[in-house]
Amino acid sequence: MKYVADANKVCSDIAYLFSEVASIYPITPSSPMASNIDYLNYTDKLNLYNNKVELIEMQSEAGAAGAMHGALITGSLATTFTASQGLLLMIPNMYKMAGEMLPGVIHVASRTIATHALSIFGDHSDVYAARATGFCMLASSNIEEARTNAAVSHLSAIEGSLPFLHFFDGFRTSHELSTIKSISDTEFLKLVNYDKLNDFKKRTLNIDHNIQKGLAENEDIYFQSVEARNKYYNEIPDIVNKYMEKVNEISQRWHKTNDEIRRVEDTLSKLEDISTFGGYKITFEKSTRGTAAPAKVELEAKFPGDLSVAVEVMAEAISAYNTLLAELKNDLAEIDSIMKSPQVKGC
Repeated sequence: MKYVADANKVCSDIAYLFSEVASIYPITPSSPMASNIDYLNYTDKLNLYNNKVELIEMQSEAGAAGAMHGALITGSLATTFTASQGLLLMIPNMYKMAGEMLPGVIHVASRTIATHALSIFGDHSDVYAARATGFCMLASSNIEEARTNAAVSHLSAIEGSLPFLHFFDGFRTSHELSTIKSISDTEFLKLVNYDKLNDFKKRTLNIDHNIQKGLAENEDIYFQSVEARNKYYNEIPDIVNKYMEKVNEISQRWHKTNDEIRRVEDTLSKLEDISTFGGYKITFEKSTRGTAAPAKVELEAKFPGDLSVAVEVMAEAISAYNTLLAELKNDLAEIDSIMKSPQVKGC
C-alpha cells in the first residue's frame, strides 16, 4: 500500500517504533515530528517492543536532551527531535551520550543557526556545530531516504553501541510531500539485534547491575577510555552498510552510504562534474580503500587553470584535515567529508 507523507512524518513513525522514551520540545521545522509522536501515543500505537512510547515534554531543548540522556543511562531506548539553536542546547548532553556509548538517536530537521538574525531556512550550520560531539551522522535528501536512514540510525545505534544524529533539510525535505510504499512493523522487528539490545540493558544504571557512572578520572585513565572507543567507531561504516542493505531489501529502494559512494578505483578514476566545471574531467589519485564506485565531487573553492592542480591541493587538504582531527582526538577523524583545512594554503 502507498501513502502520502513528508520526511517529518516517516522519520517520527520510525522513531516511535524503535524507541521506549521520547523527550520533546518544539522548534521549527522539527515540531511535526514531536507532534506525530504525541499523536501515535494518544492512539495507543505500540512500538516494536509491544509498549506505548513514554512521551515527556520538557521546557527547553536542553531539558529534552537531559531527559534523553537519563532515559538511556537507565536502560531505555530514547530519542528526541530538534533543529538550529535547539541542537546547540543539546551539545553538552551529546558529549555524555557519545562518551558513555549510549544508543540514542536525535532526528534533526536542519536549519541555519541564528546569528545577526533568526532564519527558519538556510544551511546545515546546526549539524556542523555538533560534529565534534562523537555522534555518528546520517544525512537524508528525500522522503524515502529519511525513512531508510531513520531505521538504519536506530538499528546501527543498537548494534554499534553509539548514538546517531540523523538529519535532513528543514522544509525542503522535512515538509516535502511524496508518495511512498508502506512497510509493516514486523519487517523492522526482524532486523533488531536483540543480543546487542540486551547487552545495552545490562550495562545501564540499575540496583541489580555492578555499574558505576559519572566518575572523575585523571588523564592516565581518562584517555585510555577515549582510545578504547576508537574500535567501535571504526566498525560503524560496516554496520551502517549492513543495515542499509537489509532495509533496502524491504523497501526495494537502493541507498548507499557516503563512505561507499566516495570510494575510487585502485588505479585511477575519472569523474565528471558538469554542474561545477562544465564538462571538465577531474583525475583522482588512487584510493587506499581499494574499491570502485561513481561519485560527484564538489570543491569548496574555485581553482583557475589546470584542474589537476586543484585535485592535488584537495587531496592534500583532506589528508591534512584528517591528521588534524586525529591529533585533536575528534571521533569523526577518517570518516569525514571534503572540508577546508587551515593547514593547506589556498583552501
